[in-house]
Amino acid sequence: DDTFTYIPSAVMLRTGIERTSDSKPAYFAAPHGGMDVNISGPLIGKGTRPACLQFYVSIGGLTCFHPDEDQDAPWAAKTSLADIYSHDDAIRAIRMCAIVAITFNRIATEFNLPFGGYGILGMCNDSSTLIDFALRGQTNAYPLLATGRYLNHIVSFLIKLKFEIEELRMMLSEESAGSKKLQPVVNDILCLIKSTSHLPSDLHVSPATLIGTSSRYDTSYGVPVFQSTADSKSILREMANTAREYLE
Repeated sequence: DDTFTYIPSAVMLRTGIERTSDSKPAYFAAPHGGMDVNISGPLIGKGTRPACLQFYVSIGGLTCFHPDEDQDAPWAAKTSLADIYSHDDAIRAIRMCAIVAITFNRIATEFNLPFGGYGILGMCNDSSTLIDFALRGQTNAYPLLATGRYLNHIVSFLIKLKFEIEELRMMLSEESAGSKKLQPVVNDILCLIKSTSHLPSDLHVSPATLIGTSSRYDTSYGVPVFQSTADSKSILREMANTAREYLE
């Protein structure tokens, strides 16, 4: 009839968790994640529609702000994993995006990583969750797939950047406007060092981390599109309840 019909499809991956009673594995539909920034003002985002950007590390090889003009796919509606930030937190988030972009792109360049470090430094979810975790001290994102090897490198490069900023401040007058503007950068780097060090990992889920994993999965896949996702939520809840009974 000359019309289009949406057919939802996804890459289903194993979570690494299976129900003990029948060994049935839990799966997740490979998602995309990022930090949304919607800008309205006299220069950009004029009219009824704001300028939509999203921050993440891309398989295209760059960690930066990308256009966020998604096609109309009603079955792929976005799931917000945090409340809208206050004005002050939004400014900090954008500043942290710059810090993470510098760090990820430097590591990818110096280590000559394929795809700009995508999949090695972490996935799109990881790059944006580092920032949300630094701001809120918690995260609802699933999955988080950064490896321990490169999380250590991220922390080391953040420390290196902190020293570089502090050296720049020393070159400026302590009371100068430039020096004062750099202090919040140092503070945010320290927050990112802590968030990177404590970021949850879904590459290896233990009984102790299963409760948090189940909660993040449940939030990230709030309304299941696929039956496999609904079944997996039940499996994770059952396993988390068992862990909670003995660990909390």
